[in-house]
Order: sequence, then structure tokens, then C-alpha cells
Amino acid sequence: MKRYLYVRKKLLTTLPTTVVDLEPHQIHTSYEYVGHMIQAESEETERDEYLQRLMDLPNQQWVEIIGYAHENMDLLKDQDVIRIVLNILKTNKSVSTRLGTDWKVICAPDYGSCARN
Repeated sequence: MKRYLYVRKKLLTTLPTTVVDLEPHQIHTSYEYVGHMIQAESEETERDEYLQRLMDLPNQQWVEIIGYAHENMDLLKDQDVIRIVLNILKTNKSVSTRLGTDWKVICAPDYGSCARN
């Protein structure tokens, strides 16, 4: 069990540097498989922590884009930004596909900011 825990934590720590050179569809698949591993965690608090760590990078990108969009809405018309937003949403979908209702842990803190503003 300790080895499995070590592998999971190491994977979550290295994931941002691992996926940097991957194509978007490969990133989605990687996140989906890690989500599957996280789903197997029986302790809810551990699972939630792992999910937060897994989704840190996409959620940071989301917060950054929304922050800039509050200053200049034209940013959301930029094709590169649209592509990034779509990839963030696809990544979240890939993970949530594996997690069922646990997806709320992933997006509740960040995606609600769009609706409020």
C-alpha cells in the first residue's frame, strides 16, 4: 500500500512537467487515467486532496484567463485563448468521466467565478 501511495504522490508531483510536451488528446487521456487511479482511493479526504493536486494546473490556467478577461473581455475572442479554454474543459471532462459525482471537487472553487461575474 505504501508503494502505491508513493507512486500516486510522485505521479501528481511530476504530472505538469510530464504533460508539457504532449498533444491535447494525450493530456486528456493522461488526466483520465490518473483520475481513475484517484477514484480507487477509499479515503475521501485523500481522494479530494489528490483531485485538487491533479487539477491544479488546469484550474490555475482557468483562473488566470478569467482574471484577464475581467480586465478585457476581448481576450475571450482570441483563438489561442479559446483553444486553451476548450482544452481545460476537455481535461475536466476526462477526469470527471472517471469520478462521477466527485467532479464537483474539481470545479466548484473556480468555475463558479464565471457565473458570478
